[in-house]
Amino acid sequence: MLGVAISIPVHLTLMVWLAAIIIQRPDPAASATRGVEVALLPEQALERMIETTLPESVQPVVESPQGESDPLDLPDQAVAGGASGVMSNEGWLSSGTGEGIAGPGVGAGRGDPGLGTGSGGTSFFGLRARGSRFGYVIDKSGSMAQDGRWTRLADELLRSLRELPEQASFVVAFYDTSARAFPVGGEPWERARRAGIERFLRWARKISPGGGTEPVYGFNHLLSLDVPPDAIFFMTDGEIPPEQGSSILAKVMRRARPIAVHCVLFQDRGPSLISEATRTRAEEEIDARLLRRTESGDMDRLVGIAMELKTDGTPMDLRVSMQDRLNQRILRLLAQETGGAFRLVPYGGAP
Repeated sequence: MLGVAISIPVHLTLMVWLAAIIIQRPDPAASATRGVEVALLPEQALERMIETTLPESVQPVVESPQGESDPLDLPDQAVAGGASGVMSNEGWLSSGTGEGIAGPGVGAGRGDPGLGTGSGGTSFFGLRARGSRFGYVIDKSGSMAQDGRWTRLADELLRSLRELPEQASFVVAFYDTSARAFPVGGEPWERARRAGIERFLRWARKISPGGGTEPVYGFNHLLSLDVPPDAIFFMTDGEIPPEQGSSILAKVMRRARPIAVHCVLFQDRGPSLISEATRTRAEEEIDARLLRRTESGDMDRLVGIAMELKTDGTPMDLRVSMQDRLNQRILRLLAQETGGAFRLVPYGGAP
């Protein structure tokens, strides 16, 4: 009874307190008018946000090692014609003391041979050419060992190769009574990077003057490549067989795409046994004989005169002068017909 007497007042008080509490329900009309806010980020801002939230890769970057892909010095070999000239003395780029000129060092690897459509340029004895593939047909006959001609050639050839852009490619064919061409070992073209030029220097130091003067073998190698050169630099220090001038022109002109041939002729500026009057007479005699010949092309007419000079009894001094002038005209015409240029480079004598 005592418990009931205490419980009844407590429960009555609790019921009165609970009845006094008011629970407010949400207003349906107010909920219908409240909007939902959406933030729109620009696409670039969203990308930046994603980039900043994603962790960076921790994998190391692996680079290809620099240097040559093939450290072996590949053996040189004749590519056309008969036996090559002397190959056993100081060699190419030699100063005569047994010490060769240092190369440019080792650079990037060999990589792609560079047969793309990019265009760059270089010059050779002042004659400039543009393209992505350059061929050099270089005289290494025995006379090139005289009067510093070999050293001057070596310096200019190396300068020309170093001027090439790295994406360009090159081939060098030394000729005498055959041709020895670089690159060797199956690669048709060498990329004009520092490593490629260094490979050429190692190979070329075994080359030295010797033999005759037959450039057709060097041209045969260049024109036999699956991808032909865009331009050819051709140099000689003497009279080429005249019929080879005609043959070279015919081979170049048969190509579907023109190949400019830039011709360089070394000319002795020392004392001459031939008088100025004889040289003038030689020019006049050539012009007169050209008018009498019936060949269809200018090159064939020049070659015809050169061939008949061997047996027609022309006096010695006049014949020598005519042969010299005919050689110049043949080279000039070869350059002109192919879209190239011609230059005489003096050597010896007073500057």
